[in-house]
Amino acid sequence: MAEKEWACNDCTFLNQSISLCCEICGRIKNNSTADSTIDLVSDSDSDVTTIDEELAAAIALSLGNPDVKNDTKSTLNSSTRSTSSSSINVSNMTSSTSVSNNSTSTGGDFLAQRKQMEQERLKRLEKNKHQDDETHSGEFQMSSKRARLNQSSGEKMRYLGGTVKLNIINGFSRDGYVSFDDIVKKEDLHMCILTAFQIDDEWLLQKLPRNKPICIVRHGKEEDKNLADKILKPLYGSKSEHVFPFLKSSSFYSGCMHCKIMVLKYTGFLRVVIGSANLVPYDWELIENIVYVQDFLPNGNVLQPTDSNTNETSQFKKDLCDLLIEMEVPKEFYKELDNYDFADVEVSLVASRPGQFKGQDAEKWGLCRLSNVIRGFGSASKDRNVECLSSSLGGLPTKFVWQMYRASCGEIPDAKPPSEYPAKLKILFPTENTVKNSTLGVDGGGVIFFSEDGWRKCPKDLFHNPESKRSRVLMHAKTILSEPSASSGNPADKKCWFYCGSHNFTKSAWGEMINNPKNDVSKRQITVNNWEVGVVMQLDRVTAALTPYKRPVNKYLESDKAWIGRES
Repeated sequence: MAEKEWACNDCTFLNQSISLCCEICGRIKNNSTADSTIDLVSDSDSDVTTIDEELAAAIALSLGNPDVKNDTKSTLNSSTRSTSSSSINVSNMTSSTSVSNNSTSTGGDFLAQRKQMEQERLKRLEKNKHQDDETHSGEFQMSSKRARLNQSSGEKMRYLGGTVKLNIINGFSRDGYVSFDDIVKKEDLHMCILTAFQIDDEWLLQKLPRNKPICIVRHGKEEDKNLADKILKPLYGSKSEHVFPFLKSSSFYSGCMHCKIMVLKYTGFLRVVIGSANLVPYDWELIENIVYVQDFLPNGNVLQPTDSNTNETSQFKKDLCDLLIEMEVPKEFYKELDNYDFADVEVSLVASRPGQFKGQDAEKWGLCRLSNVIRGFGSASKDRNVECLSSSLGGLPTKFVWQMYRASCGEIPDAKPPSEYPAKLKILFPTENTVKNSTLGVDGGGVIFFSEDGWRKCPKDLFHNPESKRSRVLMHAKTILSEPSASSGNPADKKCWFYCGSHNFTKSAWGEMINNPKNDVSKRQITVNNWEVGVVMQLDRVTAALTPYKRPVNKYLESDKAWIGRES
């Protein structure tokens, strides 16, 4: 190696001695120690070091680096923007920020350009501080009370405050959206729990390490367990476990294991993901899904204390553990949660499980649990506007629709509701034309289900046609948005709340009250068919970034018909 060159410790590219950062990957020239990494958070006022991509590119160019070959530039421009602390993306460079490659004799041009770039960055930062978020980039981020750790290697903590994100879809912008590989880092994963209704094992095997503790919770029958031990365990490794939770069956319907959960253990933190996407490439690449993701620090490793010291009794952690225990996840997997601090959680877990429940047990599941969470927010009201986005619908009897509306208002669901449907509840479900004109066409409607009989019997006034913010994309996301009505006379009822998860707008998912004396909790009864899970968060107001669909939503036209497809 020539004396005037130095090798990058990350990508091994030989750089000129005058270059302070790698011409290919942007690594700072200082022997790549752990403390020298750059945490890139574009235009953010976070408490970690931030370097604007354009500024970093200007530095590299101003130092007189040789031209980067076209094929290398093309590779960088086509790559997904990385949040790795040693990566700098130069694809955003424009003519207004370019500098001469011949400025090698003095640092004057470089300093002038750097000063100008820094001033421009600060102006954008100040503007973004005061600008309301009325655009959508696939992400809605909760606040965090924690400081970030400067990790030296491996997967980084990126979601300490909790984030609602949409998946990357082939053919659309990747900025702000998330892929399966962004969340699950195969090479850095130490342990995981994964649950889903549909699983493509051939695809998933490529995404997970072998011979690491892996627990996969599946839809199926108990007798499938023997088959799993013979076929799946050899494929995933001797440390893998394959669980088939109890399913409630009847002569009319057999329930399903519909939860979508990821518990991912990395060096220095635990990641929890709850959403609507199955473990299949279709859900992560072609159709719109939603996830809530949050990273958690180990116990005793909190950099900034929160307002609460209730880690041992964190309700979110307790509810998640209880659900995993009910699913019969082995203890060595769910006990990992005890090693992490959940005091910073600002969402509540809402789950369903198959069975008929009475008394206090009824309060734990389905629409009864949803009602309890809303009351706990202090947002109980008889008069709220509710939007329910669903990719599957069953029968919509008045009784169930009213129970869902009252639960969404924080009221106790009534086993004997009014005969008319609630006027302030909207069901968001695609029309036949929406599916036919989508990017996937009628083939994409295979994961969206409603029946002819259900459509014929339900009132059309309930139905609204959701439109994705990514043009003509079909949505598999399940959400509920509740806002105070303008006519509400309750001054305390000013907050909004938002749900995302696996629950479709069905009795099988949310359950149905079959007996509910208002003043006698011990006699309340609810019956539920499915395993489901989601999170509920309270908000001061709704921004455009929150929902995956455009608002306001349009009511069905007289000529519109709901899409009728097969369930999946």
